[in-house]
Amino acid sequence: MSLQSRILLVIGLLLSLLIIFVFTSRAFHHAPRPLVDETIKPWMSIGYVARSYHVPPPVLFDALGLPARPDRRPLSAVATEQKRSVDELISILNQAIQTYRAANPTSSTQPAEPQRPSFLQRLLGLQPRPAP
Repeated sequence: MSLQSRILLVIGLLLSLLIIFVFTSRAFHHAPRPLVDETIKPWMSIGYVARSYHVPPPVLFDALGLPARPDRRPLSAVATEQKRSVDELISILNQAIQTYRAANPTSSTQPAEPQRPSFLQRLLGLQPRPAP
């Protein structure tokens, strides 16, 4: 094997390792975070808010005067239908969440298991991303 072919082989190996590193880092960056008390935004659905705050969806549907059925519409669409502002809808949801938590102090506000670092995070010595 000539020197030139060895150099090309090493360059190809380094380039492939660089590509692997780039895609791995992108995967870490875009990894889903656990849903824990995210600030309520107009794009969220009622089900999303219920999962984030660990509240049964019927509690939030009742607070908004909606039938307790799966509804994937964003809060902005619900607010428009009810002729309310999104801020008013969000404050109603926050109040319902607080009321539910006060009545059910044993309900979990955190995920069941703490987030553990993945194999690659342990291998590289990285810390898991904190919840927002």
